[in-house]
Amino acid sequence: MKQPEILSLLILSVCLSYSAGAAGPGIELTLGTTYAGNISEPGEQVSFAFTGVVGQRLYYDTLDADFERINAFLISPSGSTVWAVNHSSDYGPFTLVEAGTYRLLFDAEADALGDYVFRLLDLGAAPALTFGATVAGQLSPRLETDIFQFNGTAGQRVSLTNVLESANQAQWRLVGPMNQPLAGGNIVNSLGEVVLPAPGPYFVLIEGNNTNTVPLLYQFRVTGVLDAPVAVSGLGSVLSGAIFAAQTNSATFTAPVVVFSISEIADAGPVILPRSGTYSIQVRGNSAGATGLFRFRLLDLSASPPLPLNTNVTATLSIAYQTDVYQLPGSTGQRFYYDALDNDFDQVSARFISSDGAATYFVRNSDSDFGPFTLTAPGTNYLFLESNLPNSADYSFRLLDVG
Repeated sequence: MKQPEILSLLILSVCLSYSAGAAGPGIELTLGTTYAGNISEPGEQVSFAFTGVVGQRLYYDTLDADFERINAFLISPSGSTVWAVNHSSDYGPFTLVEAGTYRLLFDAEADALGDYVFRLLDLGAAPALTFGATVAGQLSPRLETDIFQFNGTAGQRVSLTNVLESANQAQWRLVGPMNQPLAGGNIVNSLGEVVLPAPGPYFVLIEGNNTNTVPLLYQFRVTGVLDAPVAVSGLGSVLSGAIFAAQTNSATFTAPVVVFSISEIADAGPVILPRSGTYSIQVRGNSAGATGLFRFRLLDLSASPPLPLNTNVTATLSIAYQTDVYQLPGSTGQRFYYDALDNDFDQVSARFISSDGAATYFVRNSDSDFGPFTLTAPGTNYLFLESNLPNSADYSFRLLDVG
């Protein structure tokens, strides 16, 4: 898969052979360049080497669909296997978590022979698309992948529309800042509206799936979907009452597209409001004759206090089953250590999650240390301190920045 510009094809006739696990230097690999070669002797291996940095986002783009018994392995600077696939399978996007020299190793099974053709694409070098503008490109050959990027914000709504395609032999998809799939389908179909879960870079991938050498032409458009702005109201207050048989209690609030959490005995969230406007919360029994009391809050996470680093944080959860939330902006590769400063081990959970909820870095009793742990994506993260007690509870901790 390739970007719209033409990339050179390097036909490699030199193979580097060495025993598994050896630290051979490998053939120098340039990101975005097409490489082709052969495994011509039983037991032969071919190794490529490149320098990667923490947070770099890459994609293995195969240009060979024969699925011979040749596997591709990405080996990290520390010697661990990042991933392994058949050489004819695409892989990614994936994010590097170590800095240093990586090796891309091609290794045939048993006495298998065959060839390989591939590119390793740097998503950071993908062309930026403009909202509302039609993007035109071609897959040549049809096995390649084209990648485009744009920056988004949490709660932003975008629409992905197919404009034109010359064949149906490709898929396209939208992936988020944590490489999570958000929408996908055949290139002949529009992907519709998507609510972006977090701030950061987003990528549109056009992935070919046919060996036809005739270029596949495509056009698509990404547009922003806007609602009239509204002010936030009705969040943060404690709401309580009683439910009688067959009764429903309602409460309304207005908000733009934001992230919030529902705090009650069974907490839920965070979730993202898909549109700006007026919402209602309905509280009812789980059967026609059910009765009982309720008490809850809706929390606007964007209004939660900042979490200071390397500083003692101590507080009391004075309301039954109360949740406190702190927010912390972070960057990919940043490392933290949760240092508990209380040892009464009351039923208070500490939960640290990414802004879109896709990554939960830890869930544990607030009086237990944890770490170090590494952020896998940029954006605002949230620490939840959640009481499981019908009476008062407390917590005390530090979040240490360890580099």
